[in-house]
Amino acid sequence: MKKKDSKVRGKKSGGKQRNIQERNGPKNKKTPTPGQTRDEPATESPTKVFTMVEDMMNKPSSGPPSKGSGPPSKGRRSKMNRAQGTVTQPVNNREKPDTQEQKDNCRRLVNWVIKTGPQGLIDMYNNEIKNWLPPCSTRYAFDANADKNRYNDVVCGDQHRVVLNLADGPHDYIHANEVSGFPLCNTFFCTQGPLANTIIDFYRMICQRKVGIIIMLCETVEMGKPKCAQYWPRKKDEKMSFGKFTVINKGTSTTHQIFTTELEVTSPAGKFNLKHFLWLGWPDRGVPSTTLCALTLLKAPRTSSSPTIVHCSAGIGRTGSVVAIEYVIQATLSLSTMNLAEMIKEVRSKRLLAVQTDVQFLYIARVLTEYYTVNVGKDVLQKDIKEFNVNAEKIFKNHNPNDVYAKK
Repeated sequence: MKKKDSKVRGKKSGGKQRNIQERNGPKNKKTPTPGQTRDEPATESPTKVFTMVEDMMNKPSSGPPSKGSGPPSKGRRSKMNRAQGTVTQPVNNREKPDTQEQKDNCRRLVNWVIKTGPQGLIDMYNNEIKNWLPPCSTRYAFDANADKNRYNDVVCGDQHRVVLNLADGPHDYIHANEVSGFPLCNTFFCTQGPLANTIIDFYRMICQRKVGIIIMLCETVEMGKPKCAQYWPRKKDEKMSFGKFTVINKGTSTTHQIFTTELEVTSPAGKFNLKHFLWLGWPDRGVPSTTLCALTLLKAPRTSSSPTIVHCSAGIGRTGSVVAIEYVIQATLSLSTMNLAEMIKEVRSKRLLAVQTDVQFLYIARVLTEYYTVNVGKDVLQKDIKEFNVNAEKIFKNHNPNDVYAKK
């Protein structure tokens, strides 16, 4: 991914739109970049990890003063459009399968994953997902605000982009897209790591969209390269100011690769609290060594009454994978019969290029098998799951994170 040097005067989107498929299409080329190796496997037991990470999530975040948009009630009936048609199903337990139908549907998807196999999933990603874009996607706002984009080949599509209110700023653009709606319990804003000149826009989005949780999946510097601006104070009682926004660190804690910070934000709209989760151990364009952190971390937005920001550096690889994991879980609990590739395309239709590499797609499947084992229990599939996981680990270890199409 190449950093943009030019600056564009465009402040508000408008004018003739350009079709992304004409500009990007399937012509993305692979350009090697210094990568990062995969971490060693975690040694903690599943029960210990779940208990440790759940403890830090018990205290809810208030978010900006607002009613918010909470998760759907358990008895609500919802609709979901997919390739097979529209289905109407009751929304039951949104945490784990508690009905026989949900367990059977989870078993169906895991069985499909096992039969497809790790290499089959890798091939499926490269043949069906890697270059897939939703029809009629446009990129005018992205092109008009080049100085606000971290990378010039990670496009923020006009459809589903977060449009900032012009009442408190000179422009309406931020490189962020909304991923929400059934079957998700929470609204997610997938965004790039803020640049020094977009931190104020980042807090504008937080205030305007009443965000209560931030999930950060990268460090500010990785492999000696800047990945994200320092937009929050790291030390307790430290204060940082960005334009009209003041951010204070009210306390920190660390649990199993996750650094939690309680932030107090003062804005023209008032004072509110933010919960900031920084998950370390996920290499850029690679996969983490643990599957349990993803499952436990997603409990926070699932039970929150406020929207959640998820970001890494580009906002598509690690970010897209985490949101896709939640989408897969909730779609499965809602009795969707889509396969994994179809679900990723649903997320990509809102955040372009979400799930950046084939091993990230395989990692999502690996998390699903862990979710099944933890929440459905050990059954006749466990032998096949174990074999699948062993073969997946071999692919992870042989993965070259340089071998991706995105260029810096």
